[in-house]
Amino acid sequence: MRLSVAVVATLGALGALAILATVALSTDGTEHLAVKMRGAKRAGSTAAVGRFASPADDKATTTRKKKKSKRGPRGPRGPAGAQGPPGPTGATGPAGPPGPPGQTGPAGSAGTPRTFHIAFGPTITTPGGFVDTSTVTCPQGQAIAGGLTTDSGVLLLNDSEPGQSPNSWEIDVTNAGASSHNWKAVVTCAV
Repeated sequence: MRLSVAVVATLGALGALAILATVALSTDGTEHLAVKMRGAKRAGSTAAVGRFASPADDKATTTRKKKKSKRGPRGPRGPAGAQGPPGPTGATGPAGPPGPPGQTGPAGSAGTPRTFHIAFGPTITTPGGFVDTSTVTCPQGQAIAGGLTTDSGVLLLNDSEPGQSPNSWEIDVTNAGASSHNWKAVVTCAV
C-alpha cells in the first residue's frame, strides 16, 4: 500500500518548499518514511529517511480514560401524578361456582291449632246393580275428606269429592251385588 502526501510550507526567505512524502509498507510490517525535498539544494538541506512506529510498537498509547463522575445523593420523591381516565369496561367473566348452602332459618311461629271430628250421613240402602249418592255437611268447620262405612264387600266407592259448599262432602257408591246393602257416608271435619 502506498500513500502520497504533498505538503507546501513557507520557510521564511527561502520561498516555497514542496515536500513529497511517500509511505511504503514493507514486508516485515514496519512502515518506512522517505522524504524527498524539492528545492532543498537551495536551502543547503539533504534528503532524510525515517521510520514510522506502528501502534503495536508503542506501548504507551495516548488514549484517555473518561473520568467517572460520582453519583450524587437521591433527590426527594416527586408528587403523585394526576389520576388517569378510567379504562374501558372489560368482558364479563365466567359464572363462579355455586356457593355453599345457607344456614337454616329460625323456626316459624306455631300455626293455629285445629280440631278434627267425624260427621256421618244417614244410612242408605242401595239395591243390587244401582248407584247412590250421599252428601254430608259438617256441623262446624270445613269438610276435608270423606269415605263410607258398610258391612258388605260388594259396595264400591265410585267418587269422594268436596260438595257445593266448603263444609260439605259427596260420596257415590255402586252396589255390585244382586241384593240390597246398607252403607253410611263418613266425612272428616276440621275446625
